[in-house]
Amino acid sequence: MPALAIIGSGPAGYTAAIYAARANLEPVLFTGRQAGGQLTTTTEVENFPGFPEGIMGPELMTRFEQQAARFGTVIRQGCEIVSVEKTAAGFALKINDLYQGTETVEVFQAVIVATGASARYAGLPGESEFLDGTGKKTGLTACATCDGAFYKNVPVCVVGGGDTACEEANFLTKFASKVYLVHRRDVPWPIPRSRRCGTRRRPVTSPTPRASWRPLSSRIPRTAASLALR
Repeated sequence: MPALAIIGSGPAGYTAAIYAARANLEPVLFTGRQAGGQLTTTTEVENFPGFPEGIMGPELMTRFEQQAARFGTVIRQGCEIVSVEKTAAGFALKINDLYQGTETVEVFQAVIVATGASARYAGLPGESEFLDGTGKKTGLTACATCDGAFYKNVPVCVVGGGDTACEEANFLTKFASKVYLVHRRDVPWPIPRSRRCGTRRRPVTSPTPRASWRPLSSRIPRTAASLALR
């Protein structure tokens, strides 16, 4: 019986694979539908240690994969895990092979779940145009922390009205000349000095954000330099 299954092929999954393989655990990594995770959909990565000149997201994840494979990790491309069930023998994984169109069940002694997250886009016409994978900063991003520095002294807008959207808008005020928060509510809702999330209070400290209380557009606009979807 294989010792270890790793679900997910982002930085966390491949890091786990590298350590497990060096420990002779013979890990099997399942890449899922999006091999390499979210970094394969981004362009230049400037904040990853060891690359002072920056590195393209897909290239970085290729290096992760190569390093994991070097130590003996078995990488199952195009395989997503449909379910995990605890059994007397270990953990039974139902595996959907997207390339072969088959489903099989395999048992492992242990499982590491490193599925990460996926950006949730609005599904508007024009999104694919701005996410064409050419390596250019086309203005559409799902991570203000990752890409905010690329849009210095230009107006940007954030689509969303929850805590995450407010946090992203607040962060973008460090770079953008103006930040618009576009929300789907049809009633004006001033940004409070703080917003509740459970028992925590998250401050909105900068006076720079401007709230735009209009219905969401039916297409991606070109008037703002960047559009962050939250």
